[in-house]
Amino acid sequence: MKALLRPQRLATPAGRLYSPPPSEAAHAASGIGDRLATHKSAEKRARQDAKRHARNRAVKSQTKTIVKALRADLDAGAAGLEEKLRAAESALRKAASGGVIPKRRASRLVSRLAKRAAKAKR
Repeated sequence: MKALLRPQRLATPAGRLYSPPPSEAAHAASGIGDRLATHKSAEKRARQDAKRHARNRAVKSQTKTIVKALRADLDAGAAGLEEKLRAAESALRKAASGGVIPKRRASRLVSRLAKRAAKAKR
């Protein structure tokens, strides 16, 4: 992938030159979009999208970590599986209710984890 280089001075559609604010370079580097917002409302929407993107990634990562730890404990036959299953279910349901993952996927994962925990209990 080509490195994205930003010129020091940019031209507006009217032909005026301006210096881009530092946030534009960060936005371009984030890969969220290659076009910059020009209207005030679109700029606000871009800021909101960036916040949501960061929050959703954090929630998804945290949920995956909890589920991964539970699966490792299930394989190892560790104690205290009920508490960890409850924590994993809570994390998955919260992620689904926030729209980070689909609700059906959360239900499917909870079901599979509960089935494995019941099997490991025996």
